[in-house]
Amino acid sequence: MADLLQTGSQWLAGQLKSHAGRSVIYSRGSSTVTITATKGQADLERLGVDPATVEDETADWILTAADLILAGAVAEPALGDRITETIGSTTAIYQVVSIGGARAWRYTDGNRYQLRVTTQLISES
Repeated sequence: MADLLQTGSQWLAGQLKSHAGRSVIYSRGSSTVTITATKGQADLERLGVDPATVEDETADWILTAADLILAGAVAEPALGDRITETIGSTTAIYQVVSIGGARAWRYTDGNRYQLRVTTQLISES
């Protein structure tokens, strides 16, 4: 018999992916994969004091662990990996980072079906 919580978790993940996901490119070096990911929490942090204020944007991405296939194998996120998002004519590149000593990624559920990956905006054009 199937585990009811596992089945429900996978169903909810599928709904999130279908209704809130967007196509992004996940890359590590020259290895890339186009996946559907959901942009989660985004924060804008202001560092410094005017007039030398620098803005630092971070965003968490939720993706299906099995979709992250790099160099022909399922991979785990690594520091320095990149997620490229294009909306209209604007392309934003986010880099996987560790903030405040926290892990750069973690599973969102006990069944390890989805990943939450922490990124920092490094380029927008």
